[in-house]
Formats: sequence, structure tokens, C-alpha cells
Amino acid sequence: MGGGSQIEQFMPHGMCYLWNVRLLALHVISDAVIALAYFSIPIILLFFVRKRRDVPFPGVFAMFGVFIIACGMTHVLEIWTIWHPTYWLSGYVKALTACASLATAVVLVRIIPRALAMKGRADLSQQLAELNATLEQQVLVRTAKLYESERFFQAVADNIPSWVAYWDADSRLRFANAASLSWFGRTPESLLGLHVSEVLSPDVLAFDEPHIRAALAGQPQKFERKIVRPDGSNGFTLAHCIPDREGDVVRGFYMLVSDVTDFKETENELKHLAATDSLTGLSNRRAFDDILEREWRHARRTGIPLAMIMVDLDHFKEYNDYYGHPAGDECLKVIAGLLRSHTRRPADFVARIGGEEFVVLLPETGAEDAVHVADLLCDVVRAARIAHHRAPQSGFVTASFGVAAMVPDRDDAAATLTALADEALYEAKRLGRDRVVCARPLPSLL
Repeated sequence: MGGGSQIEQFMPHGMCYLWNVRLLALHVISDAVIALAYFSIPIILLFFVRKRRDVPFPGVFAMFGVFIIACGMTHVLEIWTIWHPTYWLSGYVKALTACASLATAVVLVRIIPRALAMKGRADLSQQLAELNATLEQQVLVRTAKLYESERFFQAVADNIPSWVAYWDADSRLRFANAASLSWFGRTPESLLGLHVSEVLSPDVLAFDEPHIRAALAGQPQKFERKIVRPDGSNGFTLAHCIPDREGDVVRGFYMLVSDVTDFKETENELKHLAATDSLTGLSNRRAFDDILEREWRHARRTGIPLAMIMVDLDHFKEYNDYYGHPAGDECLKVIAGLLRSHTRRPADFVARIGGEEFVVLLPETGAEDAVHVADLLCDVVRAARIAHHRAPQSGFVTASFGVAAMVPDRDDAAATLTALADEALYEAKRLGRDRVVCARPLPSLL
């Protein structure tokens, strides 16, 4: 560090540029941009490693980060030495950069063999393809054995609660089980030899035809379709088409069609239950998050405001403590019904997102209209006159309302609107409850 006392013997780097303003600006701006880029890269690497904890060799990312930061400091000092001749400091930073780069290179050399030994996407895809090929081969072998024992196969097929068929390469039916009678009202024997267009109705054929072509091209198919049953009711089927290969030649394909109506109805019911609050029948927090994201994207795309009203019942803990939880549940049901019945537009969305907390989402609604709706709901809750002897003021159940509305900017997240409505709700609580407060104005707030 003995050179530090000799700073005065050096001249600033700017003198080499003859203090030419344009030349100085060129170097300063270039070095500043390079330094900024260098400093941002480690942040991005750190974010990536934290999000993808399964990434191998995280230490290499850390060493790259140190190396890149050191590189950035060299460019910062390039700017500094234009006016301050601290070249010893600049040299030490470059030495540190050299050490970091050398260490990073050594580590890279050591891990290269391990990295090369890792399986790549092509290897995994090949392994998966081999497994699929093995499975297909096993299916073909077993099917061939069953085909050799036709009577046994026919007995088995006829007892499968699905339609089983085999179509040749010309799309003509060569085998069908007894389910043909219930599916088409015809015996299997009467269908044999018919072209697919003579068996399937035009609308079903139009839907199935791309899958049939793909199966005849050697590509297994699995697809669902909606059907109209003979009694006029709607149903759903799940179809599998498995190519019949002989070497490189596709001789036809096997088809298995199952009625999955009951399964679909159960699936839809489960989806409904998963998105519904069991106590009030309103949508729950999960459904609210999904709807909010959808409406947020719509508002951003159209430039039309989206409004949110946060609702929280006042002193509800005291209500539960005094009247008991069963009475509290009944109170929540009544409030849910009031909120639902007084948000009349089809697109308006009401959900229960917490114990005594509700939310109302109003698409294509500005702040003024949202406040009007909130005032109406506040009056409706108050007018219900649900007795609450532990309420310090009114003696009845009341609610506080926080309102926010905005047109999303490109960089805004949906959580921005939620935070604003929540902030307004807390302000309503602070001001004495049983009131409506609108969020503070923002550039994108309407």
C-alpha cells in the first residue's frame, strides 16, 4: 500500500483525454452502463438459484456472482480515476477480479466432468420413448394372443362395460363387442365391414376424424367428447385409439370408448366444492384468487377499471363469544345472502375469504360506482338489525367496507388492488367502523 502516499505523483486519467467533454461522456456512460449490467447479473443469478433450488452446482453461480461484481467494480474505478488518480486501488480491484476469475475457472474445470455425466433432456426423452415403446410392444403381444383365441377374447370383450372395436387401415369395422347394441342399437354382426362414416353420426365423425387419421398414422390417441344420449340427456365419453402396428406398417387401430358421464359429473361437483365456502355457499378464497386474476387481465387488456370491496363484520369475535359459534354461523349465512342478493350484475362476484371477511369484485366499475354499491351494502347490513348486544354503539351487527378501483398498468399485480382495498378497510375500522372508506387516489386509481 506504499503507493497510496504517492497519489499526488499521478495525474487523473481525464488528463489523458485532454478533458474533452464528449470523450469523457463516452467513457463515463459506457463504463457506467457496463457496471450496471455487471451488478444486475448477480442479482438475477441469485433470484434464479433461490427459485430453482434443484439447480445443480449452486456454488458456481455464487462464484460467478463474485467475479461479475468484481468486474463491475473495475469499471466503476475507471470512472473514478478520470478525476482521482487512485491507481493503486484500481490495481488491487483488478487483482481481486483476476483471483475471482481464476478461482471460477478452476471450479468450472473441476465440475465439467460431473456436468457432462448428467443426463440431458434428449437422454430422458429417449428413455421415456423406450419405455413407451416397450409398453406398446407388450400391449401388441398380449392383444395378438387374445386375437388367436377369438372366442375367449369375444367373451371378455362382451363383458367390458365400454364399446370395444377394431378398425382396419381403410377405416372399416372388423370387430365390435356386445356394447354395440346399447351404443348404436345394432348388433356387432350388423356393423362388421361398415365404413366409419356408416357407423358414426356426422357430428361425432367430424369430431373423431382427426384422431382417427392420427391413429392410422401410428399415433396413439386419447380424447373426450360430449354426446347426446338416446333419451336426449347429455353425456361424456372417453375414447382411446391404439394403433395396430406390424413393423413399420399400421394395419388399423383398436378403439375403446367409455361412458364417463358419472365421473365428469363427480369431477365437476368436486371442483365446485373445492371453490365453495361450505358454510355460506359463496365462493371461497381459492375461487376468488382465480377470478381476480382473470378479471385483472381483462381490465388490463381493455383499459376498463376493476373495483373491489373488502367487507369485515364489526366486533364479530365478541358476537361469537356472547351468542356462541352456531349463532355466529347463522349470522354469517344471513350476511352472505344479503351481499349476494344486492350485487345483481351477472359479472359481480362475492366470496367469503376469511372468518368474518368477505369480498365483492365489480368488473368494469369505477371508484364512484363501487362506493355507491358499498354504501348500499353497508345500509343493507345495518337495516337487517341482527341483534348484537356486545356492539359498543348500535346494538346490532354492522360491517366496515374498504373500496378500491383501478385500471391496471402493465407492471401492476392483482395484489395491488387487494392491498388498496384492505388498507381502506382498516381505515374504516380505525374511523369507528360501520362505514365505507375508499382507498387513497393513485395515478391508476379511478
